[in-house]
Amino acid sequence: MKQLMPCLVALALGIAVGVGIGTMISKSKVAESQTKIDELQSQMEISQADAQKAIKKAMDEAAQHKKKLSRNQALISRLTAELAKMKAQKQQAIATPPADTADEEAVSRPPATVTPSVPSTEYIVKDGDSLWKIAEEQLGNGMRYKEILRLNPNISEDQALHEGTKLKIPTQEN
Repeated sequence: MKQLMPCLVALALGIAVGVGIGTMISKSKVAESQTKIDELQSQMEISQADAQKAIKKAMDEAAQHKKKLSRNQALISRLTAELAKMKAQKQQAIATPPADTADEEAVSRPPATVTPSVPSTEYIVKDGDSLWKIAEEQLGNGMRYKEILRLNPNISEDQALHEGTKLKIPTQEN
């Protein structure tokens, strides 16, 4: 038993030393891990702040683009209205010649009796119409556009058609 006691003391001392060394080693590893965790948290906070700045900048740019788009849409609307107004004025000017040129046009235009009496119907020009397209749709052949020209001395082959203009179209039998 006497010999057992020093062994037990030695064993207890060995255990105590082992636990102490193990604690010291694990303490340094825990401290090292905590330092890494702190560094990663710091990097994450910096990344989050950068992301927030980037999001704010993108939102500000989007708002600026939205304002520009709104201004451009308003401009397009205003220009479209002005264009429609100008088309209407041009069409009215074509329909009613100025008083000072009315006599000259009457002299240069052939008398109404020269145009042969052809049975006709009335057609109102739509947006995108052309003489060829009207002849093709109404008369069955685009080549018949010249018949439309003969019945409508107020238009010419090289003149653009305007929406709302009334044209005489020969009946299809002709």
